[in-house]
Amino acid sequence: MKKVREQLVKVAEEQLLEGVSSTSFTKSELELLPIILEDGEVVKKVVSGEVEQKLGKLMATNRRVIYLRSFLPGCSDTVAFHYGDIQSITEHKTRGLSGQSIDLTFTETTGYEYTVYNILKWQIPDFLEYVSAMNDK
Repeated sequence: MKKVREQLVKVAEEQLLEGVSSTSFTKSELELLPIILEDGEVVKKVVSGEVEQKLGKLMATNRRVIYLRSFLPGCSDTVAFHYGDIQSITEHKTRGLSGQSIDLTFTETTGYEYTVYNILKWQIPDFLEYVSAMNDK
């Protein structure tokens, strides 16, 4: 089992674009990446945030935006938004323990809304610039 987990981490590291560090992820999250990412999908940007008071990763790939929350090794929850289906992304500034942070609400063309809370303010511009560019293609 240990060899399988090591192989998953190795594959995950290959799915991260140069500039996205594997240290941005917990070991459990890295092990899940090869399972949740599609063939040829690559993580381009990553930020940390919370949903239901549980920390997770908000990732922008070359195909979609994915929120990954890992509870225990092998147990996770994901929500994905394909580019072109994102109708809007709303920013809301909040004040938390780490200073000012941003909450992002993704709204799909179907009207479905999903909010990721407490993303560090400095992480937002680069992440949103990439997502907006991909969504407008």
